[in-house]
Amino acid sequence: MASLSHNIEYFATFLGTKIARSLSHRGADRFGAFLGSLFYTLIASRRKIAIENIEKAMGDQLSYEQIESITREVFRNIGRTLIEFTRFGKIDLERVGEIVEGHGAEYFKSALEKGKGGLVVTAHFGNWELLGTWFAQLGYPIDYLVGTQHNEKVDRLLMKRRSDM
Repeated sequence: MASLSHNIEYFATFLGTKIARSLSHRGADRFGAFLGSLFYTLIASRRKIAIENIEKAMGDQLSYEQIESITREVFRNIGRTLIEFTRFGKIDLERVGEIVEGHGAEYFKSALEKGKGGLVVTAHFGNWELLGTWFAQLGYPIDYLVGTQHNEKVDRLLMKRRSDM
């Protein structure tokens, strides 16, 4: 049986998805940026980890204020990415080519022409979920290797969104 916190988390995810899917593209982008800013403010433990990671990566090259600004923008971008993800199924497959700036599909094509497959590995840079959709839009079969969310209800909702594209 799902815990109360899992039910609340699912309800918030479900409600956020419904709101995002009712908005225009621009409105949804603003909503995602707002959510990212909200999470930046509310989730101090994650904010602290992000700041520490940027400090480790950048050393003394940036001031603390610059690192905080970058961290805030990272949270805003993650919010946008999550909202874009919730809108899968509302984005036409043809539009994906307009949204995604992808490079290197020719290597994938070459591997397939030689009777081989390919493995695309990507970091969480931009909307990594949309990248797979870009390959599908180009006509290549795609399978995702993803982790299971700790909340089964949220996990089912996320898997449905992936199958919507």
